[in-house]
Amino acid sequence: MKLGFIAILAVLLVPFVSAQEAASPGILPGSPLYWLDRSVEGMQLGLSGQGIPRARIYLLFAEERLAEAKALQD
Repeated sequence: MKLGFIAILAVLLVPFVSAQEAASPGILPGSPLYWLDRSVEGMQLGLSGQGIPRARIYLLFAEERLAEAKALQD
């Protein structure tokens, strides 16, 4: 039970930790672990609720996609 709570808390805090640093590309498309990155994003959206918190998460994901595109371009 306690481990589940910690896991949910970690999933919820990832976007806020990421927001403090400049949008880094993280795992790039084509990487064998890219599916894991996208799965975690799906879990974050599922747990985010509605309204402004969900919009902030979408904004963070968009910034990450942009950073990925720039990294792939280089």
